[in-house]
Order: sequence, then C-alpha cells, then structure tokens
Amino acid sequence: MTTDFAGELERLDLLLHREILRLRAGYQLSLDELRGVYISDEQVDALIAQGRPPGVPDIVDLTRAADEVEARIADASPLASVARRLQLSRFERDAIFIALAPELNLKYEALYGYLNNAAARRHATVDLILRLCGRTPEARAQLAGSARLLRDGLLEVIDAPGEHRPELAREVMVTPALATALLGLPAFDNRLASCVAPAAERRAAHVAVPPAVEAALAEVGQALAPVAHRPIVLLVGDAAHAPEAAAFALARCWGGGMLRVLG
Repeated sequence: MTTDFAGELERLDLLLHREILRLRAGYQLSLDELRGVYISDEQVDALIAQGRPPGVPDIVDLTRAADEVEARIADASPLASVARRLQLSRFERDAIFIALAPELNLKYEALYGYLNNAAARRHATVDLILRLCGRTPEARAQLAGSARLLRDGLLEVIDAPGEHRPELAREVMVTPALATALLGLPAFDNRLASCVAPAAERRAAHVAVPPAVEAALAEVGQALAPVAHRPIVLLVGDAAHAPEAAAFALARCWGGGMLRVLG
C-alpha cells in the first residue's frame, strides 16, 4: 500500500530531513544527546537516507526538492480524492498525511520520537506538524480542538488517562475509519456499532430498479459527488424493498456501501 503514497512519502522524508538539519544547525539536536533515551543520530540518519541518492543536501535543496515533489504528485495521491470531497486546505491535507505515515511505515515512529525528543512519543505532535508545514497562526488554528480536523473526526488526540499536556505537545493520529479508508480497506467505525451496521444488498437484490429511475439516481449521484456535506435524499417506493434497492443504486454511483440504522 505504501506505493500508492510513494510521492507523499518522498515529500515527507524531505521535510523531516530538513527539520533534522534545522535543529542540528541550532544545536537543538546534539550528536551526543540521548534523544528520548534512546534513538541515536546514526539510526535516524540511516532511516532518512533510505531510498535516497548519496550526498549531503542543505535546507534549501530539501525545500526545493519537496516543492518539486508536491507539484509532481498533484492529485495522484489516494488522499487527493478525500481532500477534494471534504474541501481540505493544503495544510489540512498535509496534517492528515503526517499523522497517517506511521500506518504506512513504522520508521516514522522512530523519526517522530527523535524529533519529539521522546522515544515514547512516536506519533505526530501539533508542534511537529507546524514545524514541518509552517508555524503560522492560521495553521495552528486548524489544529485546534474546535477546528474541523479534530471536530469532524479526521484526526484524534492521543491522551493517556489523567494526562494533561500543552496544546503543542498533544499527539494526534488519523481516526481508524479514515485510516482504513485511505488504505483501501473496508471502513467501519466500531464506535457506531450499537446504532448502525453495514447493510447487505441481499433483500433488495431481487427488486429491479427501472432504467429511468436508475438514470435519475445516477444524475443525482453525479450532482452530489463533489459536495462536501451531502444533503439527505428521501427515497420512496411502492414495492417492498424498492427504496432500499434505489439507495444501493445511489451508493454505487458514489463507489460506496450503505449502513442500516438499527431500530
């Protein structure tokens, strides 16, 4: 699955390498320092060099290379369709991918622990995301608890019981439902298990949807596909399971499944 995100991962490696050089240049990463007891400088250098040509790039080189990769991948990433559908900003998309990276390759746990200066803190922190993507007031506002990344369940904060950290030190991860969807796996949020369940098409399979109705549903599906927050669509039919069959047809237009509300 990492090959689908090859461009995004290449760009992330460049941004992480740039941040390592920045901190070392400012003596915030000492070669003798016990990084989070203990992720060594040599271990990190080996991880960041994986798949990279030999040489010692500087911060300007890495920034330019990251920009070139960003321009090249454009909408090729699996995250692009989610970003379009949810109308995500470039920063929101980057924040999601930085939080997702450890799900794609465990080397990012070590790199994040190193840059967080704590081996046990192996997820992206708010501070790390801002350092990689730009520490602006607008960017920080998009990682606030009231902003949609956290409010709408795209990212979630990892908190140990009774632990209270400064906002910048909070670790975040991609919510399981979004992570499985981005990885191309069947996605269902187990927190909803008490009130909804994936719907099977068996009962509606024998109900034929008239061609005119199917064409109308396809038109509705195409019209609503780019809408971030889709409206409620009420389907009414005379035959048993006809609305259910029509709902499945509409879901197929969007390339998705359907959930049944448990009563």
